[in-house]
Amino acid sequence: MKLRAVVTCTLLCLISRVHPSSSAQQKYKEHPSVESGADNEGSVGIQIKNVNLLLTSDMILGINTLRGRLKRTKPDVPVTFDDSGSFIVEADSAEIHLTAASLRALMNEFVFGFKGAPIKDVDV
Repeated sequence: MKLRAVVTCTLLCLISRVHPSSSAQQKYKEHPSVESGADNEGSVGIQIKNVNLLLTSDMILGINTLRGRLKRTKPDVPVTFDDSGSFIVEADSAEIHLTAASLRALMNEFVFGFKGAPIKDVDV
């Protein structure tokens, strides 16, 4: 169970650039599209269901459900799917999955993919 939590957190933080919001801790909240305030300026509400997101050629993130916002990384550039650097995902809730091959790629390319890593060639 701990391994699942570690892998999920690692995946969300390192790969998909998902940053949990403080509103994720609230059990009940208003729909993101009706929220107001400067904090949400330029953000786009998003709900994803049953999507396989190709992160790299050998890493696929399965998103069962995700609800949150796409937030601009640069104030003068709108959120654009063609430019993954134009936004971050601020998730309120999500359910994701990885295949063993995708987990192996994640561990070898990102988690332990640096010079001097204590573990090499992880196989799942």
